[in-house]
Amino acid sequence: MLLPRMERSCAITVAVLCLTMGASGCGHPCEYTTADDLSSFAGCAGDSVRVYGFQPLEPAFTLRNRFPSVPSLNPTLRWEPRPFMAGNSDISDLRYDLIIWKPVGARHADRDSFSDERFSRSKVWISVNSLAVVYERHDLREASHAVEAALDPNTEYAWSVRARFELNGETRVSEWSLVAMTEPLSYATHGGLGYSSRQHARLTAQIPPYALYYFATPRR
Repeated sequence: MLLPRMERSCAITVAVLCLTMGASGCGHPCEYTTADDLSSFAGCAGDSVRVYGFQPLEPAFTLRNRFPSVPSLNPTLRWEPRPFMAGNSDISDLRYDLIIWKPVGARHADRDSFSDERFSRSKVWISVNSLAVVYERHDLREASHAVEAALDPNTEYAWSVRARFELNGETRVSEWSLVAMTEPLSYATHGGLGYSSRQHARLTAQIPPYALYYFATPRR
């Protein structure tokens, strides 16, 4: 079971995600984070689920539809701006990093994948052979981005966003956004410790594929 690896540096490379765990010039990966309740999102009123990092606004996120359809092969992705930035006068030059992956050998969750049936019904990627980076942009000034290179039709993708900013004369980055949820039962059966997705990311420097944001492109 392969998960997307995260490099221990400030830069994103083509092959990996960066969580910046203690690298020079980076903030602690957990220092600037929030946990925003998604209960206000349509379809989530009865689902107490949290997202770490940024709330995805377009396409909309719900547990019942983890693979929302986008209207074109050049979708616009939009997320809620970081609220903690406004109250900290020491933080400046806020911008965003965006990354999109395409899976190789993705296996979807079924009704027996999680102890919590809310997660099982969402058909997340329970595992992937690998995740190929197909699109990335750095230093975006707005909390939205229209994908400039056409994606493949009728395809599932994952994406995430993080903040990049200046603090005390150094460039810092936040954690990559992910959905906070428990590990699948298959992880616990094969040596997992029943961690949440965020704990898993912090302890292993990997973002589990079941905790990513997704979307599906149209047929044409």
